[in-house]
Amino acid sequence: MKRYMLLPEDTIELLPQDGEAESAVSVFCERTLILFPCSKIESVLLLRNVREDRRKPEDCLCIRARDALFDTPQEVLVPIHRDGFEKFRAELAAVRPELFEQLPEQEDVRETCDQTGSHLHRHK
Repeated sequence: MKRYMLLPEDTIELLPQDGEAESAVSVFCERTLILFPCSKIESVLLLRNVREDRRKPEDCLCIRARDALFDTPQEVLVPIHRDGFEKFRAELAAVRPELFEQLPEQEDVRETCDQTGSHLHRHK
């Protein structure tokens, strides 16, 4: 699963429903576009103490969905202290309220490699 934590210069917005096209989340980061229809959002949760790219730990809203352009699983992390966060969260919750009824929380635990190859062998 691809994982991306928004930088301050990135944009995230909820594109409203337009005719037959349903509402969608659009993330523009650097020269990349991540786009997924709201109905394709698999889960939303609050990740605590996310550490990305040597930045200080932050709490983030984690949105998991399949990208509409490449059909790949994505995890988009939106820092809760980001400008415009509350507005975006409220708009998304209005479109998919069931995802926010009991917003799960968890500590962020990143996979690590111990350089032993132990993940390549089954343990009995």
